[in-house]
Amino acid sequence: MPDSFLYSVAEQIYSKHENELDKVLIVVPSTRAGRFVYNHLKTLIKGEVSWLPECKGISALVENLSSISPSDRLELTLTLYKTHQINNPDDSLESFLKWGGTALTDFNEIENYLLDGQRVFSDLRDIKEIEDWSFNEAVLSKDQTQFLEFWDYLGRLKSDFDAALKKEKTGYSGLIIRAAIEELENGNIPTEWKKIYFVGLNAISASEKRLITLLKLEGLAELISDSDSYYHDNPIQEAGYFMRKQEEFFDIKHVLSDYFKEEKEINFIKANTTLGMTSVAASLVSANSENTGLVLGDEKLLVPLLSSLPEEIDEANITMGYPLTDGMVWRGIHKLFKLKTEMAKSEKASVSVLESLSNDPFISSLFLKTSVYTARMGELLMKNRIGLTVLEVKNLFSEEDALRSIMESSSAAELMQTLNEFLEVAYRKYEHLSGFMKEQIAISHQFLQRLQAKISEVKELNTISNLSYFIDQLVNNEKVPFLGEPYGGIQIMGLLEARALDFEYVIFCGATDALMPAISAETSFIPFELKAIYGLPTNREKEAVFAYSFYRLLQRAKKVDFVYVETEDGLVANEKSRFLTQLEHELPKYSPTVINYKTAQSETGSEHLKETKITKTEEHREKIKALLARGLSASAMNTFISCPADFYYKYIVGLKEPDKVDEVVHASITGSILHDTLEALYKPLVGRVLSVSEMNGIIKDSVPALDAEVESQNLTEVMSGGENKLEYLVMRQKLQNFLKWELSEVKKLEKQGRFITIVSLEQKYKAAIPGVQTPDGSPVTLSGFIDRIDRVGNELRIIDYKSGKVEQGDLNLGELLDFSGGKKGKALQLLVYGLLVGHASPEYLSEGFTVGNVSLKNISKGLINVRQGEGRKYTEVKITADFSEEIKESFNIIFQEMMHGIEYFQHDKDSKYCDFCLKD
Repeated sequence: MPDSFLYSVAEQIYSKHENELDKVLIVVPSTRAGRFVYNHLKTLIKGEVSWLPECKGISALVENLSSISPSDRLELTLTLYKTHQINNPDDSLESFLKWGGTALTDFNEIENYLLDGQRVFSDLRDIKEIEDWSFNEAVLSKDQTQFLEFWDYLGRLKSDFDAALKKEKTGYSGLIIRAAIEELENGNIPTEWKKIYFVGLNAISASEKRLITLLKLEGLAELISDSDSYYHDNPIQEAGYFMRKQEEFFDIKHVLSDYFKEEKEINFIKANTTLGMTSVAASLVSANSENTGLVLGDEKLLVPLLSSLPEEIDEANITMGYPLTDGMVWRGIHKLFKLKTEMAKSEKASVSVLESLSNDPFISSLFLKTSVYTARMGELLMKNRIGLTVLEVKNLFSEEDALRSIMESSSAAELMQTLNEFLEVAYRKYEHLSGFMKEQIAISHQFLQRLQAKISEVKELNTISNLSYFIDQLVNNEKVPFLGEPYGGIQIMGLLEARALDFEYVIFCGATDALMPAISAETSFIPFELKAIYGLPTNREKEAVFAYSFYRLLQRAKKVDFVYVETEDGLVANEKSRFLTQLEHELPKYSPTVINYKTAQSETGSEHLKETKITKTEEHREKIKALLARGLSASAMNTFISCPADFYYKYIVGLKEPDKVDEVVHASITGSILHDTLEALYKPLVGRVLSVSEMNGIIKDSVPALDAEVESQNLTEVMSGGENKLEYLVMRQKLQNFLKWELSEVKKLEKQGRFITIVSLEQKYKAAIPGVQTPDGSPVTLSGFIDRIDRVGNELRIIDYKSGKVEQGDLNLGELLDFSGGKKGKALQLLVYGLLVGHASPEYLSEGFTVGNVSLKNISKGLINVRQGEGRKYTEVKITADFSEEIKESFNIIFQEMMHGIEYFQHDKDSKYCDFCLKD
């Protein structure tokens, strides 16, 4: 791009130093920017033989000037822990890791801003005391005193930590730049360069300002900045905040451009989902993409974007790293760590984790190809097992050499050794792996090797659980690098990697408010007020950094497309970025630019969910007809109404969703246990009147009866601890609450001279009811299990227990019975039961009977019956002969829809997706 900022920088430097470029250092904000400067200089040199200047980032310059070298996060964390243990030998590694990372971040920031750590943490201690206890006249407790001493201790810990690092001549970035400043102040001025140009820097820390000032005093440093009058001259525009600060501090005046006064083509493109957004962004890229920059709001969007790029795009330069933890390889390794941690802590392993290994694309495709593992897992699923012994796990992997050695490892050192061997096998043996997969394996291997070398230094790391926790804290910093053509093709980057670069066409993918600005929550001990006093960056300054990068990239662009996801259901915080809203309100007042609005309809459709649409055939109609004749449950009717595609898979094709093992006992299981327990408790009383004494007996027997049902399903051990114990206690409480409610009902009715008589429990009904039929007159058979039928005096009641919540609105029906939309499924089920009972015992229809739910979750509502009406006027429904005819008519409409009313079995967008409708 001939009028780009970096091209003008290259021109300026070349004109001043044409014959001594090798004596020039150019400090740039990113490696990519340095490459572009080189490329522009080569163009200006026009083939002549010449040394090029050196280009590096400011951190590389600092390391060059400093007396200490950088240390990685792993080294720093372990050194800080060892320093901490000198005065706190009993503090565990796990306890330290909960705050050690935050302390490291704060120490680094304190050094970057040339502050006194002891003073900062002393002030922090005073603030904490004022906030919590200064107005309390009571003597502070031991815990309160230790809490306050911790803040003072952090200052001392920082001093000791810094001393330990300096002794080894290593450090973190803040310590390194402080040492570099000391070198310059002591007269150690670099002689290899005649000029150092600081190019495209925006937010400069106090230490960087000091370093640049010292170099300026020696006549070495010069700043070349890029700013536009649109945001620079507006004092309330955050994008110009640091540029204005630079002018004030260095007593300089920036040369400003006026590119925002030119007309630009700006498009706001709304997509439906995240995958749809990446698909749309990829579709905007053309083969002629030399001056195109594609900026991602989140690095996690990178892989789906690459998979969506058009085939004609054969060149791309990617400088942003992909998080190792989001890659397929580390997700598999993490599952192995989770399994080993479970085995180490409890000498058991959950079937859910083992099942996740068999479903893991990396582990299963490379190391689980034998039938033994699959068959054994199938047996466990059939037995509803959710925990295996260590020996059973080892046997499970008996024919998987690489995994067997991992399972047999007994210490952290052995585990690390076997995991590294496992990754070496994966890298060597499987030639079909993609380059990206191999790079993930290589980075994972390097990370684990570095950690393996440190295990002997910290004794606590030799336990598997501590090692796993330690790894979880550090692995988030690991990235998988990409290689690409640095100058040609599409340029893909994050916004920070785009600093100082210019493109004629810019595509922003992920322009949502959650990502733009991508300001994470503060992970700091130092509160906002104290940061403001000391000049440390807060979220306000971080937003200003982002704003500058955002507006600077726009200023020379001719066309900009912002692609974002916007949801309107309020469940997910997805809406277009406030920076886009700011552009909408401010830019049209400043320039002739008009913003266009588009809604993308990508081929991914529902994007992450595939469009399930099966054309109904005559064969399907025959299968439906056979199903209706054989016996249709209320559940099947509700499935059809809620999602025809789900009905197709379950009732026409006959598929079942796969069994899943969960560590937590599922609600469907606890619901079944409660139903069975109530049946067992009430069964001896069928045909008898419920009395207060009998209810008291039932309440006394309720817990043993519940425990017997739990035992019958082999869940006693499972429900004896952890979250499952809580599920058991909730289940027990629901049961006791129901029985106490029933007792109060019995007492209340006895005072009225009325009594409850149990007629039947868990009775199965199945019948072809006259008048319930298909459009051609073929009979329809209905079926169902009715939890309870009883009488209160002469009034018959049909009761269906629900372990979940039921509200009266769920059972309120209009004057015309309409079940479309799937919102009245509970009422439909009760009316099915009403038809079945009325058909089996026609005498009940003459007096009429009620149908209702008892919710074990909100038992305070009591028995909730089906009602009919409009507005606020509803009356209780009685199942009579006349009302049965109304029910039949409404049901026949449903059967008409099943047979002929719909052309396709298609997923209903308002329904939950089943496994059959989900994309593979």
